[in-house]
Amino acid sequence: KQREYLARIQELEGRLVRFREMDRENQRLKKLLNFSPSLVTRTIGVRVIGEDVTPWKKIVLLDKGSRNDLKKNMAVVVPEGLVGRILEVEPYTAHAILLSDPDSRVSALTATSRAQGIIAGIGTDKLQMKYLALDAEVAIGEDVTTSGIGSVFPKGLQIGKIEAIERDSDGLHLLALVKPSVSFSKLEEVLCLVSSPQK
Repeated sequence: KQREYLARIQELEGRLVRFREMDRENQRLKKLLNFSPSLVTRTIGVRVIGEDVTPWKKIVLLDKGSRNDLKKNMAVVVPEGLVGRILEVEPYTAHAILLSDPDSRVSALTATSRAQGIIAGIGTDKLQMKYLALDAEVAIGEDVTTSGIGSVFPKGLQIGKIEAIERDSDGLHLLALVKPSVSFSKLEEVLCLVSSPQK
């Protein structure tokens, strides 16, 4: 009898774990859905189903592809901000390159001082904002967003906050360290932007 009870308790505990996981997923999806209409553009929800294992490459595998209207260079976002862009598309899957990848480049703008620069990945959990003018009055804690200039990304997507500022080794620019808004290691569901919102 006791063995039956123990088996039943284990089964119920297992079920509880699954329910909790489903509840967490529902919360995340609800957040994505609430965020989606504010983007003023059609979005496609996809799941992250794998990642490139090399430490310096930051590429993830998505569970949809060209059959679901995904195209190369589409912006990939979550409610917290910009994740990256689609790198290559197969019929049923796609690869996205994250902002933290060293090959990633995004035109960006600081929110208060309106300084322009380029966000580049350095293969860690931090980003760099390069080519800031020496007289740019950039402050620590300032938000950084996409500038929408000459790139695939629409304007105004959150990238992160400035954590440190130094003079670049070229001596001609400032270089800022940016803490991204998105936790790249915890991506599960993301949205792909079908077309850029109106600027």
